[in-house]
Amino acid sequence: MTKLEDFSISMIEFMPKGRVHYKAIKLDSDDRSIGEEVDKKSERFPHPDLTKYFDGADAEKADGFLKDVVIAAMGYLKVFELKDSDRIGDSEKKAFQKLSVVEQQFYKMVKDSLKIKGIKLNGKGDKSGVVIMFRYNPNGLKKDIKQETPSITLKASTYGFEDDLRDVIREINKEVWEFDENKKSSYEAMKMNEEEEGYNV
Repeated sequence: MTKLEDFSISMIEFMPKGRVHYKAIKLDSDDRSIGEEVDKKSERFPHPDLTKYFDGADAEKADGFLKDVVIAAMGYLKVFELKDSDRIGDSEKKAFQKLSVVEQQFYKMVKDSLKIKGIKLNGKGDKSGVVIMFRYNPNGLKKDIKQETPSITLKASTYGFEDDLRDVIREINKEVWEFDENKKSSYEAMKMNEEEEGYNV
């Protein structure tokens, strides 16, 4: 059994039909890797506590934050605004309200066109960063465009959301650890998914 403090993901990506591919390493107290890297493509359904951060969840809640990060990191809008997030402060809400109607419409169009598919972590210490994997389909194309953000330095203040992003990554890491340790059963995840679709288990 691996303790949470010794478990650190390096990548997680959601595949078709709700399956998940993730990589992780065990760490010692000095953040030096020990043991072999975990590399799993699971046939189990991830628990909704994990999937909520990625495509298929409530787009205005958990995965909505990562979509806003993509919008900022890709330069789709110069002003980073978390319109719907609980993480937003009064100053940011006021700033969003100052966007023109066209900018607000463009923001909504872009956000609705994004599908968050995963994250990749890189670097160490002050140089640690994250790349967000996503798909983008702004014009109803037959096939989504697969893209990645530039690496976002987590201990910088380039955008202003880095502290919140670190918190989200820690939450994702915890959920992947619980999934890896099978602390939340596949049956529970399937039951919740089917109840949301109106089926009985």
